[in-house]
Amino acid sequence: MTADGIDFEVKPSWKQERLTWAMGVSLVAPMEVRNENEITDVAALARRLMLRQTSLETEFPGYRYDRADWIREQVHPHD
Repeated sequence: MTADGIDFEVKPSWKQERLTWAMGVSLVAPMEVRNENEITDVAALARRLMLRQTSLETEFPGYRYDRADWIREQVHPHD
């Protein structure tokens, strides 16, 4: 499976839900989080999405992660 990957495609998505103690947001987006500054970027994106100031299509037009991306990363995992 590592060499062949699977025939699956992931697109950016998000969902908001009301929890008993807060608003919850599930977010799938092509962003890396390696430090506090980068998590701040994710939080800012979630806020703009919730306020309808942007959309995932606007932020990541046509983005999808698929089998070819998976295989490419297996060959060059740190690129």
